Amino acid sequence: MGQLFRLVAPQADKIDRNVVREAALWMARLQAGHDADAEDACRRWREAAAAHELAWQRLNGLGADLRTGLQGVGEATASATLRESRRRAARRGFTKGGLTVLGAGLLTWQVAPPSWLRWTADQSSGVGERRAFTLDDGTRVVLNTDTAIDVRYGATKRQIELRYGEMLIETAKDAAGRPFEVLTGAGRLTPVGTRFVVRDGMPRDGLAYQLTVLDGAVDVMAPNAGGLRIQAGQRALFGKAGVDGPVKAPVAADAWVRGMMVADGMPLRDFLRELGRYRHGFLRCAPEIAQWQVVGAYSLDNTDAALTLLTEILPVRIERRTNYWVTVAAR
Repeated sequence: MGQLFRLVAPQADKIDRNVVREAALWMARLQAGHDADAEDACRRWREAAAAHELAWQRLNGLGADLRTGLQGVGEATASATLRESRRRAARRGFTKGGLTVLGAGLLTWQVAPPSWLRWTADQSSGVGERRAFTLDDGTRVVLNTDTAIDVRYGATKRQIELRYGEMLIETAKDAAGRPFEVLTGAGRLTPVGTRFVVRDGMPRDGLAYQLTVLDGAVDVMAPNAGGLRIQAGQRALFGKAGVDGPVKAPVAADAWVRGMMVADGMPLRDFLRELGRYRHGFLRCAPEIAQWQVVGAYSLDNTDAALTLLTEILPVRIERRTNYWVTVAAR
């Protein structure tokens, strides 16, 4: 089992950091989806210089090591292993409640969702866990880390309520013609033959939810705002203050479904906040490097491997006070 979580050690060869950054950008572009032109261009870039190929192999070794291990043991065994590792961490008494990282290296108190919200939910996922299932009408749902939902299907309606967290929904046409709705704490979503992601916990007052439409369209009804239709490739924030957007959705907005996070110029502070959603403990950076930009594709199933890969992209080091108190600092 130890081989499953083995990290590939960086090669001794020194590579110019700009070349490493270019390799990371190619990784992010290819992770965003199948693009034959991009694959050909990446191959030509790798063949242009030995340093390019070395950087590519190094980053792929660090970023793909866990995925390679999982392919060898099968989906069921891999999922069980990941779940058990999270249970062991939880049994050690460390939860996401209490102190959490906000901003550049600052710690503050945060109230985690009460346990009863998960216990009484129809479907839920733990920290670092993803769950996929199909409802009776053929609608596909994927829960991201730390999520709880309720499913209400009746004779005249189909509803899913997001208690907390993030989920992807791919709706199916209903033979009975029942309308489909997603309920949140601050508005209602009505999809129009679509595939979309909805998430709560956004750090903006009055705009606590985020909607990203991948295919089709979604109508948003929020307090203090009229209805607004969000189209494929768009993202909007909504909440009790109304609706903000739409804006262009980021590349690979659903990469988390495949266990990856794609960064293309993401501030380090935001990157660590996102990565921290998939692990127990505190993950922070020194204030002076909070705005450094991160590029590349990173594993969400092995966040330690993601942090190791980060040291290849940026001149940073990982400081571990314990396994649950980690700081990223300038090297």
